[in-house]
Amino acid sequence: MNPIEEILKEIPTPSFSVDKSTIMYRMEGKQSIDFLDRISTNKISEKSKNISSKTIITDNKGSIVDVLSYSIINENQINFVIKKNNVKKTLNHIRNFIILEDIDFIVDQPILRLSTFNIDDFKIQKLQKQSLLSFKYEKDLINSREFFIYDNDFEKLSINVLQDNKTHKISNKEANLIDLYTKKIKFDNKVSKINPLECGLYEYISFDKGCYIGQEVIARLHNYEKISRKLTYFISENPVKKNENIKINNKSVGKILDFEYYKEFFFGISLIKTKALDNFVNNGLIYLP
Repeated sequence: MNPIEEILKEIPTPSFSVDKSTIMYRMEGKQSIDFLDRISTNKISEKSKNISSKTIITDNKGSIVDVLSYSIINENQINFVIKKNNVKKTLNHIRNFIILEDIDFIVDQPILRLSTFNIDDFKIQKLQKQSLLSFKYEKDLINSREFFIYDNDFEKLSINVLQDNKTHKISNKEANLIDLYTKKIKFDNKVSKINPLECGLYEYISFDKGCYIGQEVIARLHNYEKISRKLTYFISENPVKKNENIKINNKSVGKILDFEYYKEFFFGISLIKTKALDNFVNNGLIYLP
């Protein structure tokens, strides 16, 4: 058993965690759907109305600005979620591409993010009925779900669904460790120069839609298989920082995306150069000096 699985064995499931790290906005205006389609990687269409989806905002070099969770409510409204510490940079970037569109961005009611781990299908169905957006992430040991719920609705929902002797409330630190294991990227736009293909976010990219910001770069990387880095777990006994370059034998081999400190170790996900994978990665894990 590798160190990642050892850590997960210590975190109780079925379980859940709650945080208030996100804000929901309403994008309102007759051209909202066309506008979001024009500036992001996924195909935005009214055909996907009321379906939880994700799309990626990229710059003209194909680097991630933010990953938006969204739902089309009607032809004039899209609800989307942004991390609080990303709001200023992300909205400023989006507004820069408004040309003639009559679009407003309106803060919705306070929401929270509910993460669940290995809970049963009956509870999942109840939570989905009350959630504004919901997403599924699975990997080997973990069936993880993410729900965005109005703050005012959560207390009653928690009492009815989550508060029993079998479901544990875990800390945000423990929840973050599970999120890292499932490679769920909570994108921080302080981390720069990252391409969505490097992060394996293919499901949020439409390769047959028209132009969007950064499309030419992403298409070229995809068509000519020019991806030079791969999402990889790391573990370190020494302190690390987000966006920090990873150096081994005085050579830069990658970059740290996200991490959590747990029991004297720093565990996280990184982007490692494909040329370095064979030399430094063992069983899907890179051990940092």
